[in-house]
Amino acid sequence: DELAGAQATKFMFVTGVIACERLPVFERVLWRACRGNVFLRHAQIEEFFEDPNTGNLVSKCVIILFFQGDQLRTRVKKICEGFRATLYECPETQVQRMELRVTVGNRIEDLRKVLMASSEYSLQKLRELAEEIEAWLKKVTKMKAIFHTMNMFNLDVTRQCLISECWCPVKDLPDIHQALRRGMEKSGSSVSYIFNEMPDTPEKHPTYFRTNEFTGSFQAIVDSYGVASYREVNPTPYTIVTFPFLFAVMFGDAGHGLLMTLFAFSLLIFQNKLRGVKDEMFGMLFSGRYLILMMGIFSMYTGLIYNDVYAKPLNIFGSSWRPYYYGANFTLAGVKNSTYYTNETWFAKYCAPTGPNTSIICNPSPPGTVCNYVFCNPATSDTKSLCNLPTEAQRRNQPYPFGLDPIWAMSVNNLIFTNPYKMKMSIVLGVMQMLFGVILSVINYIYFKKYIRVIAEFIPQVLFLLSLFGWLILLIFWKWVSYYPDATKAPNLLITLIYMFLKFTSTSPDGVTEYSVFGPTTSVASIQSTTQKILVIIMVICVPWMLLMKPLYVICKRKMAHKGHTHSVSADGEDVEGGVDGEVAKLKDGDLKQGASKKSAVKAPPSGGGGEHGDDIPTGELFVYQSIHTIEYCLGTISNTASYLRLWALGLAH
Repeated sequence: DELAGAQATKFMFVTGVIACERLPVFERVLWRACRGNVFLRHAQIEEFFEDPNTGNLVSKCVIILFFQGDQLRTRVKKICEGFRATLYECPETQVQRMELRVTVGNRIEDLRKVLMASSEYSLQKLRELAEEIEAWLKKVTKMKAIFHTMNMFNLDVTRQCLISECWCPVKDLPDIHQALRRGMEKSGSSVSYIFNEMPDTPEKHPTYFRTNEFTGSFQAIVDSYGVASYREVNPTPYTIVTFPFLFAVMFGDAGHGLLMTLFAFSLLIFQNKLRGVKDEMFGMLFSGRYLILMMGIFSMYTGLIYNDVYAKPLNIFGSSWRPYYYGANFTLAGVKNSTYYTNETWFAKYCAPTGPNTSIICNPSPPGTVCNYVFCNPATSDTKSLCNLPTEAQRRNQPYPFGLDPIWAMSVNNLIFTNPYKMKMSIVLGVMQMLFGVILSVINYIYFKKYIRVIAEFIPQVLFLLSLFGWLILLIFWKWVSYYPDATKAPNLLITLIYMFLKFTSTSPDGVTEYSVFGPTTSVASIQSTTQKILVIIMVICVPWMLLMKPLYVICKRKMAHKGHTHSVSADGEDVEGGVDGEVAKLKDGDLKQGASKKSAVKAPPSGGGGEHGDDIPTGELFVYQSIHTIEYCLGTISNTASYLRLWALGLAH
């Protein structure tokens, strides 16, 4: 009986592993299902395990369950299976458990060796593949390019030859022939290739510009605004100079420009090593390394012009400014100047005035000579030499050799001088660039023989631009070189331009007695007023000139063509030889492709020169297109000029 009781009280156990996050719920379910007859012990494993299903790292716990009876064993195992616990067989005796531990350790060690050997073998194979991966990538890329190109070919009727139609530069024709011959020889084909040129295709020609590493970034900037039509003037060569220069006008610091230049030089020196960098932002900088170099060089130049190096001036040649040596009784042109009461002791010692009615007037001479002071007695109006000034008291007349005089940085009116100077310079450069763009358009018109566009568009565009902003530039330069006796009455160019339109009969606001830009006299003011009236009238005439002349010309040409039945007229007013009837006749003779429509068969005029509209545009749409272009040009002239003021604004901020 005692032995049977001992066997009845023998404890059984189950061991396994369960996720730590499921342990609290597992423990409560086990307690309720077994009514507290199961004893649970657990310990968390320090290492994390990778979930084979999700790949996430999971924390697990070791569990051991003690209970009595086979019924509880069955119930405990079902609960463990429900919570996805992994159970492991564990011997009951200590000796068996030690033997199992040694066996498991040996298996783990063997598996570790197998894994290390497999890893080393994989690394060795990957190294061998890495040496050939670049060559393989090139081969695959070439094969994909070949198959992609061949997919654009068409099969002939016999389905034995491939036929393709493509555009290519005329300069590359010898290279294409050579490539076809080389491919035929390498493939061992006995059939020669057939190469036919079709110079008179009615399709619109594509645009192709040859670029290199230097011009590529500039061409990308031009293309972002629009691609020129076939055989039009490419503005990229001019952009290589104008774009970095306008940036430098805004940037204008020799020190910062030097940093940009050094950075661009570093990209150029190490360009072979940096080509493999795959970062997107760095790729943009690397592709524009020549652009950055040009901007840095031009910024150094404009920085020296502004005499600005890290916001500090450089006194390289010595300031050309010298103060006047004035006395207490000095008057200039009848106006007493109390600002220059300096060195009165020295003045009284050498040039003492003779009386209260004496006016001392200086006649400065070139440096290195004597500056003669004379006095004038208003009662007798006689003059004679009064004294001689030493060399250090003389005023130097020559300007600063290069750029701005460094004395401006210490003057109280520095901003008053440099701010209008840069603002007016921005307008001058902007109008010059816009005028240059209009001049490029007339080159296209003449090349494509679209002379009606020269008369109907180029001439009124130039007159409109010069009548407004060309006149403003003339006033700017005239004011720069002119002297006005009373600075308070110097003309305000902004007010002058505004009142050129608002006050058609006046050059200045009501109640303001300022000088004319060309001088203080009434006669020159009348000349300025008359000139401005003429310019405003020219501007008003240019608007209907641009709007109506070209559509009316095209309408007249189409009426004449309709009566004669000899030729058709394009949207640019040009005669298209052969006309519709001639092309239909070609269709009947089979010279053109089978199934081509009459519209597609009409020979298109040479593309380019802005001829982006088709030849079959209705008359009403001609006026719509021309009105859009006219409004765009007139408003764009004003808005673009205002946009060029950003050069001044950003330069001021910098």
